[in-house]
Amino acid sequence: MTNENIVSQKSKLGISVALLGAGMFFLGIVSYLALIAVAIYIFIREDNTWLRKTALFAVILAVFFAAVNFVLGAITGLISAATNIVLMISIASTVFSVLTTLVNIAEFVLLLLFGFMALGGKSLNIGFINKLYDKHAN
Repeated sequence: MTNENIVSQKSKLGISVALLGAGMFFLGIVSYLALIAVAIYIFIREDNTWLRKTALFAVILAVFFAAVNFVLGAITGLISAATNIVLMISIASTVFSVLTTLVNIAEFVLLLLFGFMALGGKSLNIGFINKLYDKHAN
């Protein structure tokens, strides 16, 4: 589909498919729960393949960053608990705190970028996510 078709097609909500797809990424910045709720709506009610792929893409991206944040938080917590044993471990704790902040910034930037790309009706491409979609969604 061309960008004009994506932008001009309407969803069952009456808004453009591109706007609904972009909204998925913007919701990922604000609330994972809202992102999942809208994704469920799209999977149940909407028929547009591009929109469904975009919704799945947004959910996978959000889950990926949630998992990375969980792992980094767990490591930071473990290091913080061990700080009393060795003072040098606190340096590593600071490093993981900085890494967590960088991951949060990357998540925000990617969700914002992909949201604006979807708003313009552009196809989204991150190799492993597209392979996962092609394998399980068709």
